[in-house]
Amino acid sequence: MSDYYTTQDSDVPLAQQAACLIREAGLREKVYPKWVQQGRMTAEKAQFEIRAMRAAAMTISKQLELHDVSEEMKASEQKREQIKQTNLQL
Repeated sequence: MSDYYTTQDSDVPLAQQAACLIREAGLREKVYPKWVQQGRMTAEKAQFEIRAMRAAAMTISKQLELHDVSEEMKASEQKREQIKQTNLQL
């Protein structure tokens, strides 16, 4: 199940990583315009950093989707194999 899918380098499930990246992108969208107005960051840098965070969130989300599809394919193959074995026994 994708909620428990973790990487070799982390025990944080990918679903939670994706949620964290989405929250961070939202935070940047709220905070960075103020920083641009205060001169703490250029508009170009703010836009890039927000796009980068959104891209990271999308990448992790796609990984989750691919993992889910892979798990479904494995389950279907196992089911087919069970049916095949049952038919051979008959």
